[in-house]
Amino acid sequence: MATNVFSVLNTAKVGLLAQQLAIEVTGNNIANVQTEGYSRQEVGFEAKNPRNFSLGQLGTGVHVVGVKRAHDQFLFSQILGEGETLGQFEVRKDVFEQLEVLFSESNGQSLNKSLSKFFSSLQDLATNPAGLPERSTLLSEGQNLVSTFNNLGNSLFQIQRNLDETIQVEAVKINSLASEIAELNQAIHASEPVPFSANDLRDRRDLKLKNLSELIDLNYVDEMDGQISLTLGNGTPLVLKSTALSLSTQLNGNNKGFKEIIISGLNGTTSNVTSELRGGSLKGLIDMRDNEVKAIKDKLDRL
Repeated sequence: MATNVFSVLNTAKVGLLAQQLAIEVTGNNIANVQTEGYSRQEVGFEAKNPRNFSLGQLGTGVHVVGVKRAHDQFLFSQILGEGETLGQFEVRKDVFEQLEVLFSESNGQSLNKSLSKFFSSLQDLATNPAGLPERSTLLSEGQNLVSTFNNLGNSLFQIQRNLDETIQVEAVKINSLASEIAELNQAIHASEPVPFSANDLRDRRDLKLKNLSELIDLNYVDEMDGQISLTLGNGTPLVLKSTALSLSTQLNGNNKGFKEIIISGLNGTTSNVTSELRGGSLKGLIDMRDNEVKAIKDKLDRL
């Protein structure tokens, strides 16, 4: 009888302890409901090994086999793939909005108005070639037209310079995120010598990875030891487990001194990846600087 009472009490104890842990996990989920990057965690239960008695086997309660995070790897991969597109087109949207304001017909400095006034003054002078007011007006409108062209050209070049400076800032952000991911790789590897997952560290790493995917195109590989490795879209390594490679910039004398993107290799070599970027805000900045804004400036110069 004593043995039976002990078994009942032990089953109740382990059951209460297991449910207490579940309540703590639920409380943690509620506390982090607004935490960016946090994944809801779930407690895994499993029946304990039964004990044998004269009529067969009798259950001995429940125990916790782990705390897992609710994480869909497929959806996360899709988010990363769309992140580089999002980052690239957000940059394009911002720059095109600047160009829209620059060429707006309502700001009093529009090229269309300056051209219209110039040709109108030409028409007036053609009607009265000897008129001093018409001549003076034509000279004034010609100067205004020249000023408009110069202002637009300088503004376009300034937009290119701003984009060029932003490229340097983005490279610093990428290096910082890559280093943090490498450090989290090392922490996760050190925290998972047992089958249990380092959920919070993995959430932090996923958030860093998501932010990084909006800056530059990425491919990632899950390593067997819980770490990940990252490469650029063309296969150039960026993070190799606990080692982060760094991006830098150098001036391109053949492109008005604008910056190019250089990545350092493990053996000390460097590689120019400017033309090989496929997505992210960094790609968007380079495209707008070297293609879109440049093309508009070329059309303005030809005009």
